[in-house]
Amino acid sequence: MRDPRRNPVPARYRYPRKAEREQGGNRRRWAAIGAGILALVIVAAVGAFLMLRDGSPPIDEGERAAVVAFTEDVLDVEVKREGVLAEFGQVGIDIRTTEFSVVFRTLESVIAKQEQLAGEIRSIDSPSNVTALAHTLFIDSYERELEGYELLNKVAGQAQAIFPDSTPRRLRRLDGYGNATSKIRAANRSRERAYEELQELLGRVGLTFEDLSSGN
Repeated sequence: MRDPRRNPVPARYRYPRKAEREQGGNRRRWAAIGAGILALVIVAAVGAFLMLRDGSPPIDEGERAAVVAFTEDVLDVEVKREGVLAEFGQVGIDIRTTEFSVVFRTLESVIAKQEQLAGEIRSIDSPSNVTALAHTLFIDSYERELEGYELLNKVAGQAQAIFPDSTPRRLRRLDGYGNATSKIRAANRSRERAYEELQELLGRVGLTFEDLSSGN
């Protein structure tokens, strides 16, 4: 039993400053941690400011040359494709003509030219890994388009055999028509993605399509 004469006051009342010292130590530790975090934030902010002030990192001239050469080669093939596309417009995926002879003549010509263009787009030198994705997307677009033309020509032959006294527009009722047109539409989607990728690549080297077309 505690002797009240020796310790008249319990320890927790006799040493009230001990808890205060412990609390003060905790506050100092948290203050030190907060100061460290604040210092890190300040350093990061200063780094971001310097980066923005100095601008983007320098452009790799080798990468720039690779992107420019690839883009120019692709655009050369794309100009030729515009002529093929205009020729295909005589028929179109909605079958605008009423003569089977026009369908076959047009599609056979378009298929032959598209085969050549698909070969040209495949043979383009891709001197840098950065252009690999765009190159793959362009190849996919040309090959899908070619497959669509070939299927449409095949379905036209089936339609002529099934509906000899009708117009080519009857081929739209055949199952193969939807497959043919879906490939042509998929080719357009691949081309759109390819141009988006190409535009991003040009932006990385500080150029635009307009810069190339103007000869800058």
